[in-house]
Amino acid sequence: MTSYETTQVSVRGDHCTLHWWRPDESVVDGPILMFLHGIGAHTGFHGNDLAEPLTEAGFTVFAPDLPGFGATPTLPLEGYATSVIVDWLTGVLDEAGVDRVIPVGHSWGGYLAVQLAAHVPERVPAIALMDGGHLDPPTVDFDSAMATATAIDAEYTFESMERLVTEERAFFSRWSDALDKAYKDSMVLADGRFVMRQRPEVAAAIRVAMGQTPVTTRHELMGERSQRMLVFLPGNPERYARDTELAALTNRAPVEVVWMPDCSHFLPQDAGPAIGRRIASWVRAGGK
Repeated sequence: MTSYETTQVSVRGDHCTLHWWRPDESVVDGPILMFLHGIGAHTGFHGNDLAEPLTEAGFTVFAPDLPGFGATPTLPLEGYATSVIVDWLTGVLDEAGVDRVIPVGHSWGGYLAVQLAAHVPERVPAIALMDGGHLDPPTVDFDSAMATATAIDAEYTFESMERLVTEERAFFSRWSDALDKAYKDSMVLADGRFVMRQRPEVAAAIRVAMGQTPVTTRHELMGERSQRMLVFLPGNPERYARDTELAALTNRAPVEVVWMPDCSHFLPQDAGPAIGRRIASWVRAGGK
């Protein structure tokens, strides 16, 4: 049976909330995995549905609420520079007492998984990515990123939590009590409406930082170090049929691509349990 708890650690002077999923003591076996969520209405608890099959396989999984999300305070905008946030993640590993880890990242979390693997390769033997971290993000200036983030923030508001859940249930191909909790935890009441805890300026700072530090050079380093990648992508191969960048990725590092038909970009929501089972078998087969 999976046990779940949250803990608090102090990282670089600020607290960070960690979600932990642990297997029954009788089946504990294998590496620790760390789920890294994306931007927007997300928290570490969005990893719950993929964590459960991993714990059933004997793995321990934890997930930080990244800065400015869930219960972890927002950093100054310069704190979202890639080098700074990767150093922050290294601090999370230190404070959590985790020496080696397999990051499992969605969207921005996938980008961070690649950057962390390049930064501390001795601690990251492999990574799993969900529609993020496999291609270089676009370059964008702060004003443009801020305009986009502000528009998204203005649109993604709800008069009640019930309305939020109704709309999200209709959007995704599956739903669970864990997704219900994760989305509610990602919102806050402001001026009579529920809005994302993540503020637009944080999303803008993240997008600028991603564009300034590409992942392709990190892939090359991972290939040289034989760090393995498992990449989940929505749809089918025809989506990327003419994408030379994705084709080049398979030549830069040990990569296995898993296509997820009938899924959106939001893979943890659409297919969390299936992805968790696939990661478990991949790690068992040598992903660690």
